[in-house]
Amino acid sequence: MSDTTKKWFILSAGRIEGPWTPEEVETKLPSTSEPLIWGRGLADWLPVDSWRAALQTGGAALSEAIPFDEASWSYRNRTDDRVHGPFTYVDLLATLREMKDFSDVEISGPDLKDWSEIYEIQKIVDELGISRRAHQRVPMMGHLIFEAPSGEQQQVRVVSISAGGMSLNEATPFGIGTQFKAQLRSPNLYAEIACTCEVVYSGPQQTGLRFTHLPAEGESAIIEYVNKFKNLGER
Repeated sequence: MSDTTKKWFILSAGRIEGPWTPEEVETKLPSTSEPLIWGRGLADWLPVDSWRAALQTGGAALSEAIPFDEASWSYRNRTDDRVHGPFTYVDLLATLREMKDFSDVEISGPDLKDWSEIYEIQKIVDELGISRRAHQRVPMMGHLIFEAPSGEQQQVRVVSISAGGMSLNEATPFGIGTQFKAQLRSPNLYAEIACTCEVVYSGPQQTGLRFTHLPAEGESAIIEYVNKFKNLGER
């Protein structure tokens, strides 16, 4: 069964194109060289065979590192503070998909610090296909370089970005709420960008960051890049 609820991007020869449905992706693949595929809910780019296998299993493999069978997720509405749950991750997503307004929804779950606004949890935002239009998240191939608390320089992969933050494909040595300075480097950008980031989500295979400081030229470069994908979610 094809997962037609997601919008997919192809990375080939350093270029990112999309978004497309699975059927559209298949028509594009013969003309690509060593393609990788990314879509909402993924922590990293997938080889074609892995992507196809995940689609055939209903997409379950696309949400790695999430405890599906453990009822450890809850949500509440800030207007009344009533807690709903606990749910498994799959049941939580099914419940959230019935909603039309997420402005007051907060989530509690593994790897989260207390209650978090739904828009701070990029994996759930991607799974639901929702966004704050001012911070549209789009795919990227790049690296974030920073100094760990041990003094060692570390480099992690960036897989998606917006004017408000970015997603990494692995954990960082920083806890939720920690701010740190870093350098963003990507062939998709015309210059390396110095930035200050805050950890808003931390899992074993994915980290969500919020920009707390960007130089004007860095913000402009990111916005220019994001605008290339302005039709994301509208197709």
